[in-house]
Amino acid sequence: MIATGGGVLSHPVGLAVHDKGSYKDGPLKVGHVFSVDPQMRVPEENLYLRYEDTIVITEEGMENFTDFLPSELNELEDLVKEKGLLQTVSPDSMRWNY
Repeated sequence: MIATGGGVLSHPVGLAVHDKGSYKDGPLKVGHVFSVDPQMRVPEENLYLRYEDTIVITEEGMENFTDFLPSELNELEDLVKEKGLLQTVSPDSMRWNY
């Protein structure tokens, strides 16, 4: 397998989420960890979608660390419709008392 390099569709992952380094100069090796994160923009609808998986190369091939997350479009749409932290927690309740 030849890596196509980091950038819009991928980046190395290590001690930092967007780790320094590159894997574009040769075949992937066991232990390489990287993202697969295609992005989609629809400017006319002010829509931006980015889905990211984190992959590690193993002796047997690869393992997807994030394969438990929803990845089908209808699953992602349902997830986005759920109430999140901003809808359920008021800013006043999050203030720290020093």
